[in-house]
Amino acid sequence: MTLTHRIWLLLGLGLLSLTVVTSTYFWGQSKIEPAGYKSARASEMYTALKKSDSYLRMLVGFSDRFLLLRDPDLLTKAENVASKSLQGLDVLGDKTDEIRGYIDETLRNFIQLEISMKKAGLDETSGLKGELRNAVKTAEAKLDVIAKGPKSSVDPILVKMLMLRRHEKDFMLRKEEKYITKFSKRRTEFDQVLAASSLDMTDKKEILDLLDIYQAKFNTWAQTDLLITKQVTGFREATATALMHLEELEEAAEAERLQATNDMFAVEHSVERAVTVMMIVSIILLIGAGYMVQRSITTPVRRITRAMEAITDGDFSNPIPDVKTKDEVGALSKIAVVLRDNVKAQSEAQQREDDLRAEQESQRKRVLQTLVHELEASVGTAVGRLEQSMGTLSNSSTRLIDLSSSSATNLHATVQSSLSASSNVQTVAAASEELAASIGEIQRQANTSSIVVKEAADNANHARNQVGNLAQSAERIGDVVALIRDIAEQTNLLALNATIEAARAGELGKGFAVVAAEVKGLASQTARATEEISGQVSAIQTETRDAATRIEEIAGITDKVLDYTNAIATAVEEQGMATQEISHNVALAAQDTEEVSSNMGTVSENVNETSQHATDLGIVTEDISQQSSELSQAVEAFSKRVLSM
Repeated sequence: MTLTHRIWLLLGLGLLSLTVVTSTYFWGQSKIEPAGYKSARASEMYTALKKSDSYLRMLVGFSDRFLLLRDPDLLTKAENVASKSLQGLDVLGDKTDEIRGYIDETLRNFIQLEISMKKAGLDETSGLKGELRNAVKTAEAKLDVIAKGPKSSVDPILVKMLMLRRHEKDFMLRKEEKYITKFSKRRTEFDQVLAASSLDMTDKKEILDLLDIYQAKFNTWAQTDLLITKQVTGFREATATALMHLEELEEAAEAERLQATNDMFAVEHSVERAVTVMMIVSIILLIGAGYMVQRSITTPVRRITRAMEAITDGDFSNPIPDVKTKDEVGALSKIAVVLRDNVKAQSEAQQREDDLRAEQESQRKRVLQTLVHELEASVGTAVGRLEQSMGTLSNSSTRLIDLSSSSATNLHATVQSSLSASSNVQTVAAASEELAASIGEIQRQANTSSIVVKEAADNANHARNQVGNLAQSAERIGDVVALIRDIAEQTNLLALNATIEAARAGELGKGFAVVAAEVKGLASQTARATEEISGQVSAIQTETRDAATRIEEIAGITDKVLDYTNAIATAVEEQGMATQEISHNVALAAQDTEEVSSNMGTVSENVNETSQHATDLGIVTEDISQQSSELSQAVEAFSKRVLSM
């Protein structure tokens, strides 16, 4: 299997592992989604049931407030709440109609209760209660009119009337039917007392008619009130049942929601475990396969590499590993064998070539020795001929010497004149040298003075800086002295406070007072010493400032000296003007040299003869040049033969 196939196999295994992990993940998502949907559905149902329970309790609260406050606006609010509570109940599914029925029934009972209470009377002046009140007031007003007559015949009637009113009030407070029965009995007694009274028939008939109306209004209102009580009881029982059922539904929905959530979490954990296991297995497989592929490649490659390193070091004894595989590593092993053989053959050929080159070098040296001997013979012949030419050159040189003697005699007079001119020139030169030496010495002394003055100026500036630093140090010492003075004052103040506290402490503070006194004395001594130091520092500061002033004056003086030195240098330059006197003596020397020109004629004739002999000397020189050329050609031929080898 080739390396490409192994790599593709490893890549395919990775893709297979990725496919398995991805499939496991999507399988887990397919399991998680239903569980999540179920959990979300259960949560929506639980939320809707809690909302319905809240709206239903709001309706009950409105009804209770209506019973207490008898406010008709509460019914409108209850209707709005009921309308809102009916929204969003579709999530309850088959329980939607049941919950809607509870809400509709509660609102309907509330409306019926409101109708009955309006009929009975929401206050003392409306409905049946208002009619009852009017009937009572009319009857009592009639009795009050009659009571203004003889009292003996009215008081028993008023007593029975009061008994009727008491039973009426008892019923209003207790809502019991027995008080209606008692009211009827008291009415019979009232009729009996009225019949036995001494009132005339017209008053009796009028009172009886009013009492009939009163009794009829009372009975009607009482029955209506009993109906309201029954309605309230039924309303509360119905709402209590509905609320209890809603609570049961809420508990069931909550349990279902928790179960669905737990199921979803369990599915998620199962999916996570499955995905994790698949990933771990895939990673292990990939690592194992990668390790096997790596081992199958690197092990033979390392062995081949070691063998090739030995070949590069010239060791051909280390065998190349024989890899039997038909992949790239096997091909690399075969190439390494071929490379080793080629390198070995090339090394042997190089060795043979080195041996041949050594043999050629030995032969070249032998030929070179032969050429050197031939060169020596040629050079010897040329040198012999050169010696003959040099003899002729020697004779010509002798003749030139004789002519030179004659020329020397004629030149004697010229020399005397030249000596006179030379004497004058030497005098001028001596004067010039002395003047130049004097000017150089002055210039040197001026330069030395400038350097010394400049060093003095630099030292003055340095001293001025040091004195400035000393002044700053003195200022800082003054600051330290001020600090010490402040500390001494604070210590003195503390000692004074300690003395005061010790005086307050009495006998117990005597020892502390002694210590405070000692501290105060030390503070005083510190203050005096500080004052002395301050005076010394002030004196140092004054002296320092004076020294700085003196150094400033010295620096000014050195600047003036430097200016004077520069002026001296300028004056030295002016001394150069004195050299103009030298030109006068040089003119005198020129007059003496004219005599030298008059003697040069004779010298010219001798020079002509010397020129003829020089011509002969040129011919000899040409012969020598030719011999030299032959020698050069021999050497050049020798060089070419040497270079061609």
